[in-house]
Amino acid sequence: MSDGIFEQLFSLFQSDGPINWKLAAEVVKPVAGTAAPIEPGIAEEYQELGRTAGLRLETAGPFTPPGFGDLQPVDRRTWADENLQSLRYLFEPLPDKLSTGDTADPMAQAMGQFMPSMLGMQVGSMMGFASQRALGQFDLGLPALDQPGRYLIVPNVEA
Repeated sequence: MSDGIFEQLFSLFQSDGPINWKLAAEVVKPVAGTAAPIEPGIAEEYQELGRTAGLRLETAGPFTPPGFGDLQPVDRRTWADENLQSLRYLFEPLPDKLSTGDTADPMAQAMGQFMPSMLGMQVGSMMGFASQRALGQFDLGLPALDQPGRYLIVPNVEA
């Protein structure tokens, strides 16, 4: 074994914030699977289906649905990576809610040191597993910040 592996492990478990986002991004990779680009022909087909659905919805009722022209067919890994970034606002309050506030307890101190890594692993695995089941951005029912488009997870739709 080389010393490089221990340096990599040490740097992976270091965190500047309350959640280890670098570790979460590493955990997402094997859970969501390898990145597999969507074929351009398939992507165009899904985008056209999205536009057609949008046109039909416009005439179906009194409400105006959001535009479907920006539908982005993606793979599981891309969806998980993008949502890991855009849903950070949901996970940021977790460390405060989970901390006991008892600084005199040695067990609480030890847990406080491991908390960023544990939360990073949990958040990463949760987003990875969600990418295996969700059909698109709408499945979570939560607004994703900084995401102009809507995602459609092609492998899950075709499964």
